Amino acid sequence: MANMAPSSAKREEDTEDNNLLGELYVGRIFDTIEQAGWYFKEHARRAGFSIRIHSTRFHAHTQDICSRFDECHRAGNHTKTPSAVVDEGKDKGKGKRDITVGSGYKCRMFMSHQKKTDQWIITSLNLEHNHVLVSPSKVRHMPTYKKISPAQREMINTMSTSGIPPINIMIFLSSQVGGISNL
Repeated sequence: MANMAPSSAKREEDTEDNNLLGELYVGRIFDTIEQAGWYFKEHARRAGFSIRIHSTRFHAHTQDICSRFDECHRAGNHTKTPSAVVDEGKDKGKGKRDITVGSGYKCRMFMSHQKKTDQWIITSLNLEHNHVLVSPSKVRHMPTYKKISPAQREMINTMSTSGIPPINIMIFLSSQVGGISNL
């Protein structure tokens, strides 16, 4: 990935001692959309949550990205479905599983492209959360931050096609990296 170091458009109070990444604020300018997304993702990782891209808008004629809306992975207003609920047309005794509830739209960042300067600007930002954040030591277990190397992926596929059960694959991989906590 390209160097995502802070852009030249920094507030004067942003210092390396204060925050290596610099502050996220409405009006902050980035050179690319990837850089802006990387900053928000790094902020999320350090704070104890993960993000997802909610939506991306494209220019009608050029099909270039004109704006993007990133949000906390817990965003949404889902309702919890109790496990006792049974569909009338389904077999009796098979209830719906509980759904993890969303926490509402709180933490989010909206970026838009400035055609004149060919830069990206944060036009809307909310860093508040209404849910518990993950501790820094456990944030690496979130799906967004888990990484499987191509060699590990190939090994998993080979072992799986050879008929090795998933639990044995996990035991083998964890022994290779010094324990399950290092996967």
